[in-house]
Amino acid sequence: MEQMKRKNSVADGNKKKKVVGDAKSLSRNSTARFEDLSNEIIYEIFEFLDFFHVYEIFSNLNIRFQNLLIYSNFLLKIKHLSTSKSTFQRYHTQIIIPNQHRIKSLYLSNPFIIDGIFSSTRIELKLTRLETLILNKISSLYVENLLKYLLVLPYLSSLIINCEDEVQNKNNLYKQIFRLPALKYCKLSLDESNQPEQLPIATKGSSPIEHFILNSTHVLNDLNNLLSYIPHLNRLSIHSSYDSPITQIQLYSVSLIHLTHVSLNRLDIPFDQLEFMIQSLFNQVQVLHISNYCRSVYLDANRWQRLILSYMPHLRIFDIFISYTLNWAENIIDFITMINMFNSSFWFKRRWFFEYQVDKKRDQNFSFYSTNPYRRKQYILYEEKNKNINRNRQKMIMNFVQQIEIRNEKAMINCQNYFPNVTGLIILFNFGEQSKNLLSNSLNNIIPLNQLTKFILRSYHNDFYKIIELLQCMPNIHTFEIGHTSLKDSNLVSIQQSHTFRLVSQTNKIQNMIIECQCTLKEIQFLINLCPQLQQLTIDKSDKDFESFLRCLLSNINEKLNYLFLLCIASINQKETNILETLIKSEKLLHPHSPQIKYHSFNRKNLFMVLELIVNKVFFLF
Repeated sequence: MEQMKRKNSVADGNKKKKVVGDAKSLSRNSTARFEDLSNEIIYEIFEFLDFFHVYEIFSNLNIRFQNLLIYSNFLLKIKHLSTSKSTFQRYHTQIIIPNQHRIKSLYLSNPFIIDGIFSSTRIELKLTRLETLILNKISSLYVENLLKYLLVLPYLSSLIINCEDEVQNKNNLYKQIFRLPALKYCKLSLDESNQPEQLPIATKGSSPIEHFILNSTHVLNDLNNLLSYIPHLNRLSIHSSYDSPITQIQLYSVSLIHLTHVSLNRLDIPFDQLEFMIQSLFNQVQVLHISNYCRSVYLDANRWQRLILSYMPHLRIFDIFISYTLNWAENIIDFITMINMFNSSFWFKRRWFFEYQVDKKRDQNFSFYSTNPYRRKQYILYEEKNKNINRNRQKMIMNFVQQIEIRNEKAMINCQNYFPNVTGLIILFNFGEQSKNLLSNSLNNIIPLNQLTKFILRSYHNDFYKIIELLQCMPNIHTFEIGHTSLKDSNLVSIQQSHTFRLVSQTNKIQNMIIECQCTLKEIQFLINLCPQLQQLTIDKSDKDFESFLRCLLSNINEKLNYLFLLCIASINQKETNILETLIKSEKLLHPHSPQIKYHSFNRKNLFMVLELIVNKVFFLF
């Protein structure tokens, strides 16, 4: 898989050089036009674009481009994350159906779009050249039927499925996936409501999968039997949000002689179980990533040293992250003494270095992690009471980190590291008396604000104006998440009248807003005015009169948000759902034309219902 990525990267680089060279050559001619490029160069340019955008731009330009798009063997990459119902129907009729045999890559992330393409009544597609399929937020109702269809696709080598609801029978799903004949890369995100029957061990045949990523509940009880289906595995990554308590050591009988890269994230298992897993399954591993959030025994340097020397002779990268909260009887000094055991010749000789951080305000919270190399995508930053083990290191460039969580203002100001590739920022503290420039400068010293695309605010703020000022320095944010009570006590009227607010509302690119707190209608109106380009809005329902709240909310949406297609309202009960249905059917709150509504029921812990509006307006998700 890595070799394939490198080859693709080199090929993409060569294409870019060729396109740039042609463009420079044409630039010498003052009358040169885009249409003067050869068909081959135009196709190479199309390779870097989503075909929906290509079709929208070029299909009506002239007859030559129509022929290039319609009557060629150029393979299509389709990545469509969000659209209205009517727009999707047009794309489905004009692009997907006529060009099924040319689709190479398909990325869909919208419940009603996935429904429209892969519902049982429409599985007549002939995606014979499909190599990559990514389905995000798909209902488990479709998964099994869809996998039966995928069995006949000869080139499907990469599959990513993220189920929106709880999967009732994961065993059938696993078995069908492992029957796909050409699959090399598979990533699954699955949840289930209860512990299923154990997956039977493989008795005949095997999957060609080489890279397997599983985000799921109840992983460990099935791990041995699951791995028996994929003996050619080279890379394995497991992320478990929950596992049943282990009463006895699990046995492993599978041989994975090709497995060189392993990542175990949030596996809440005793160290004894981990040792047995490594001895049985991971003795060929060269790269090991471990994260754990609740077991202090993972901080035992001597135990790790014995395990590595005895059972991991090929290990060259050891990447560990442990976050631990002490109980009332534990002393932080004892843990620091334990951590200092990683400061020995065994670790230095392998160039494996570590640091720890202790929350200055709460001594019972600390993190321990490897720094060379630092490969985790997330990083937590707070003011440190005690600093690192390797005290002589210089300022580090954290290239792998994509999301940073800042828990303390002083930690931000005093941070000695830089995170050049961060795109997501989480703030858990209230801003002090700093001016906008001081605040933005402090942040810019550790992350590039202009490349941030996701901003999560999880702290109380009595002056939301500072948040508006900060958004002004983050012009490319497309997802804005607001935590509990962030808006309370702010003077929203005066903020909305300010020049900064008007400027940010006109220039920001926020398309997805998630409001986790119960806001008043006035507060929601404020946020709608701030982000008029919203396409997706998720809110928690108000405790007040639901019908009046909903009526005013929908009226504001209809008036202010012309691009909105998805509205999610959390935590509504059956009675409130009935109110919503009646309100939409009886009153024209969303569109001047009465919408037709159809319903899809999903099996979830709480009520989950989709109201799909056929008109070009809003898609509801509850």
